[in-house]
Amino acid sequence: MGRSLVERAVNLDAFLHPAFEVRAGERTWDARAVAHEARARASAIERVGGRGSVVEIPADDPASTLAWLGAAWAAGRAPLARAGLEAPRVASLPETDAGLVLHTSGSTGVPKYPEFTLDAVARSAQRIAAYLGLSLRDRVALLQPLEHGYTLVGQLLASAVAGATLVCARSPYPDERAERIVEGKVTVLSGVPFVLRELVDFGLEGCPLRVIGSAGAALPAPLAERLLAEFPGVVVWNQYGCTEAGPRLAACPSTDAAFARGSVGRPIAGVTLSTSNDSGAEGELLFTTDAAMRGYLGNPAATEAARAFGAWRTGDVGRIDADGYVYVTGRTDDIVKVRGLKVSLCAVQSAAERCGAVAALATLVEPSPDGAGVGEEPCLCLVYEAPADIPRAALAEHLPIEALPSRSLRVERLPRLPNGKLDRQAIRSFTRPLARARLLRT
Repeated sequence: MGRSLVERAVNLDAFLHPAFEVRAGERTWDARAVAHEARARASAIERVGGRGSVVEIPADDPASTLAWLGAAWAAGRAPLARAGLEAPRVASLPETDAGLVLHTSGSTGVPKYPEFTLDAVARSAQRIAAYLGLSLRDRVALLQPLEHGYTLVGQLLASAVAGATLVCARSPYPDERAERIVEGKVTVLSGVPFVLRELVDFGLEGCPLRVIGSAGAALPAPLAERLLAEFPGVVVWNQYGCTEAGPRLAACPSTDAAFARGSVGRPIAGVTLSTSNDSGAEGELLFTTDAAMRGYLGNPAATEAARAFGAWRTGDVGRIDADGYVYVTGRTDDIVKVRGLKVSLCAVQSAAERCGAVAALATLVEPSPDGAGVGEEPCLCLVYEAPADIPRAALAEHLPIEALPSRSLRVERLPRLPNGKLDRQAIRSFTRPLARARLLRT
């Protein structure tokens, strides 16, 4: 895989373990069938753009997605997985010799497109499979959308290189997901915390789980405790990473004492993590790895902005202790000033979750240009999903007075993106009218 993608055809067999299988309902595909389907579809990809084109491929069921990936590689195209497509199409992006193009979620702005070499993709998949201990005996549940690096590389390709069986448990309904997991005798379960919480609510009795992985968002301590209580003997992994890293940076098993302290663990193989603070104190987390993106496709300015001190920026704030354990404490845009004092939005959100919120988003709303109804000071607002209102006095037990939100709003369900993460853009649309409303004295 040393040469560029456009210099040679790449056979999907280079990624697939001979024992790998995909199971979805009554259908089963083995590695040979998936590779055969990839070769059959290569001619369709050949007709979509020239060599080096970025081609959007359908990302629906795992076997079909793998087949389209292989077809794109064989045809010298850079695949970009997209949900909802019926046929491949050329993306409106510059040509590249990359082996894979991913995209950020866009939850905080306009999506960017990290590009990866085939070597980087293979290394990521192999390393994730290694620390999870994936083997031919495992059945891995696929829950998240296949267009995201978390699932595409961290689950689909990780299972493919390890020879594990992939059980498709994707469904918009939590009870159906739980049913498919139990019926599929899943041994390895991984998802964002919101999805894991829903599955525990519906129960997974009789499922031979040995590993539960959490990633894509911070693992709340109450959920971690519940997973360990509900599934004694199962190892729970707190995983950390970002799309640009391809996608995993660190991981911590529940068998490690640092797990209970909220650590995301030590860096996985091939990864180095540091902070922007030379003294080792809290700062922005930076990483280097041979599995990282080459850069953002067609966006050199964003690529340059993503680098600092010879490493890639994560956008997360954290610290690394003397034993190398990493603790993520917030975002670089997390610290705001309220009445002249610094407040962590992540701390406000964590306090809400400790008081019973399923999820929460805190944000600072600046005064309107006309000042109507908002006043001269920025307004700290909290929007949270919970079964009941959270009293202000309860938040005060976990926050200093300057960090207490001036306005709060409870909703039955917060908007989420298809991957289960909070839709921050949509939630922030709630805060302007909330800031104009009178203080809720709960």
